[in-house]
Amino acid sequence: MNTKRNTLRHPTLALPLLICLIGAATAGISIATLYRVSIDEEKTRLTQMVHSQARLMEAVAEFENAHSHQEHPGGAFGATMAQIVAAHKSIDGFGETGEFVIGKLIDGQVALLQPPRFEGDLNFQIPAFAPVPMQRALSGESGVIIAPDYKGNEVLASYVPVPVLNIGLVAKIDTHELYRPFIVAGLVATLLSALMLVIGFYAARYFAAPFAEREAVLKTLTKNQKELAKAQQLAGLGSWSWNLSDNFEEWSDEQFRIFGYEPGEVTPTLDLFINALHPKDQAGVALEVENTLNNDAPYDTEFRIIDAKGKVRHVQAHGEVARDKDGKAVSMIGTIMDITERRTSEQALKKSEERFTKSQNFANIGTWDWDIQNGNLYWSDRIAPFFGYEAGTLETTYENFVGAIHPDDRQAVTDAVTACVEDGIKYNIEHRVVWPDGTVRYLHEKGDVVRDEDGKPLNMLGVVQDITKSKSLQAQLIQSSKMATLGEMATGVAHELHQPLNVIRMAINNIQRKLKDNKADPGYLSNKLGKIDNQVERATAIIEHMCIFGRKPGTTPVPLDPKKIVDSTLGMIGEQLRLADIQVTVEAPEKCPLILGHQVQVEQVLLNLIGNARDILKDWHQGEKRISITVGESADAVIIAVEDSGGGIAESDLPRIFEPFFTTKEIGQGTGLGLSISYGIITDMGGTITAANTDGGARFVICLPQDTQETVAA
Repeated sequence: MNTKRNTLRHPTLALPLLICLIGAATAGISIATLYRVSIDEEKTRLTQMVHSQARLMEAVAEFENAHSHQEHPGGAFGATMAQIVAAHKSIDGFGETGEFVIGKLIDGQVALLQPPRFEGDLNFQIPAFAPVPMQRALSGESGVIIAPDYKGNEVLASYVPVPVLNIGLVAKIDTHELYRPFIVAGLVATLLSALMLVIGFYAARYFAAPFAEREAVLKTLTKNQKELAKAQQLAGLGSWSWNLSDNFEEWSDEQFRIFGYEPGEVTPTLDLFINALHPKDQAGVALEVENTLNNDAPYDTEFRIIDAKGKVRHVQAHGEVARDKDGKAVSMIGTIMDITERRTSEQALKKSEERFTKSQNFANIGTWDWDIQNGNLYWSDRIAPFFGYEAGTLETTYENFVGAIHPDDRQAVTDAVTACVEDGIKYNIEHRVVWPDGTVRYLHEKGDVVRDEDGKPLNMLGVVQDITKSKSLQAQLIQSSKMATLGEMATGVAHELHQPLNVIRMAINNIQRKLKDNKADPGYLSNKLGKIDNQVERATAIIEHMCIFGRKPGTTPVPLDPKKIVDSTLGMIGEQLRLADIQVTVEAPEKCPLILGHQVQVEQVLLNLIGNARDILKDWHQGEKRISITVGESADAVIIAVEDSGGGIAESDLPRIFEPFFTTKEIGQGTGLGLSISYGIITDMGGTITAANTDGGARFVICLPQDTQETVAA
């Protein structure tokens, strides 16, 4: 009889074979599931990290661009990069191969910020291998990809552009580091499955045929345990069991290592475990265990331990209770995993986010993120106070945002949002908001839209800043400048009023002489009184216009006729120009497009330009004294040019001509604020003002957008 053949055909062989196959399938599914979860978590972590840093860079860049570009030798970009480099000293790497990369385009090629950045050297170099993730980031894309990096290694990378700095950000980690534990675990699982099949086969032979060799089975089991211990070590996962009757514990080799011991170095006991708990976590762990034993609640907790070497470790533990037939808990078994590296990365990310929040507070800036597809809106804590609410008390919805905008500004803001989403126009607008108590505040917002590969809008991201104080200071500065201008024009106004008063005096003298000679007939008197009335109206108009010019402008801009503004400006300063023997010419079309703004502010700009030309020309002895004013239009703008024949501006002064407190006049003859204020007024109106030299003098050109309304406000 063939004993070996009979053993192979014995029915008891089917059961262990089936168990082994089920175990192998379960192991494979578990490894595959853990792999997908791990990769997804890594993608999420990389994405959160790179987006957090991008927002930090954008916020700091906006602040540096507004306040620090003259103080840093590298300008706004250098100042921003210096702060970003300092903020990333604590995030030099994560994992064995994890890296945070900053890049930009140099001559159309991708250049990366080199490791010496942590000593302050902003050195961008072109790598030997083309980094695909950074190429995508610098092309304006964002996402997650598996592709080669600048070392030629395959990496999992999350990338995002930072348009405000023209740089790209990439957080990456080599795929071999991600795959390695699962490849090893898969190989171990495969090996274990094969081993289990072999064990099952020999076990079946053992029970089916008493002559099977037990020693071979024991050797296989020993090998199996060693492989399992190796797999636990690779995964950083330990296992334990706790006998409740005698408080005796069993630890796997990896659990010994997690607690800072060599396997078998000490006897694992409940007291050893409790003494290793961090003092601040002991009560929480005890409560979790008690709840599990009494209520069968899941034992799934995170806590800290202090290992045998004194190092604090973060661990995650899972377990379940085994009970006897009466329901009494007799033991607990479970696993423990060292998650210190993960928590360190999370804490670094949290610290980075805290820096980001502090940067927002210092700059008085808030950030927002509007999910266009589902309507969800995220506001940083800094934004709610901008709308008159405590942080966290205002529901962050687009409707609440629009509802808080001043009614007169609401349409302009919603139109700007629509233009950004639909047409890709940059979102850059100043508007007012009305607080619940009626307070009106001014906000400045900037934003842009993130789109998918097909151009579909996904998110709109941006920043908002409360500029109420700067607006108030600007208005005060403008008003002070206007009053100074009125003071400078006092002599000219006196001459403007002197002429109609002389005409009135002469008319009255003539009437008195005629009355004395009884020659004042009604027709004569009516004619003279009419002249007197005309001169009174002229003087009244001059005085009224000066009063209007001295008032503070309203908050709502109105349509204006640029030709009439030029005429009214010359009405205030024309006599001064005549007394200085300055010839003034005005060229303007019969019908000119309208602009939108405040009349007194536009007049203030023109008075400043014409007054500066007057100051140059009044003592000019090298040729004609001429000021030419031209009003014209382009495709969508109105152009007002003021040109003089006073010799022009020094080429070295032209780049600084609009800087505050910069003046070419002698000490005591100018504040250096006139052109700076004029620049601010024109910029706030959405226009531009430039200065250049001509053959004989200087030429200032104002370009303002045309208004679509057809009538001028009264």
